[in-house]
Amino acid sequence: MDVSRQLSRSTDLAAKVATLFQKRAATAQDNFRRRVAEAYQSRLADLVGKPMTPLDIWTDWTRYSIDFAQRSVLFWDTIRERGNNYLEHVREGAAAGAALPVRDGARRADLRATGELRAAAHRTARGRDGRSEAAPPT
Repeated sequence: MDVSRQLSRSTDLAAKVATLFQKRAATAQDNFRRRVAEAYQSRLADLVGKPMTPLDIWTDWTRYSIDFAQRSVLFWDTIRERGNNYLEHVREGAAAGAALPVRDGARRADLRATGELRAAAHRTARGRDGRSEAAPPT
């Protein structure tokens, strides 16, 4: 096939793809607009039928505030635990950023008891040939 014919064919194909995409995008936008309008109308009917009182607004706000506070405590507790685990990991002599290979079902306490935790940390911090490896980027 010569170059001009191939170029013409690819241009036609690109035009067909663009037309198809425009049709599908327009259909998707129309469906989205219709569904949003339906949802808005049904919600608006609920609000008009039973408007929110100031007590309802206050109750919703306090529930949201309590949920936000609880989730914040859980988040910061998780961050604290991760920090403590990292510090423990570093204190045990493992290289910073080195991942410890842990067997399935094995716990750190079990590895500590058998002395395998230090060996695993040492293997992770050193290469197979005994030379130091650079810590992976974080």
